[in-house]
Amino acid sequence: MILSPERRARIRQRLEPMLKEYNADLQFNAVFVDSTREFLGVVAQLEERPVLLKFRWVDFISTSDPSLRDEIFSQLEQKLGPPERPLVKA
Repeated sequence: MILSPERRARIRQRLEPMLKEYNADLQFNAVFVDSTREFLGVVAQLEERPVLLKFRWVDFISTSDPSLRDEIFSQLEQKLGPPERPLVKA
């Protein structure tokens, strides 16, 4: 499924601050939805290390920002290790 430029921009605006909070050098590269419209993929990169974050599309749309942040940080920690500075839970 091809996302409209507006939808891609809204997703980027929502996720980019969370990625930067985890690691200031983490770059948002791309976002896409699979052909079944079940999963949303986000490609980020830290230096030379690409990272693919995967979300169920329906869950992504309906998840609150604090819950989404927790999911992003969990996936990033599994793939990149601990964040550059300790995270403070709000």
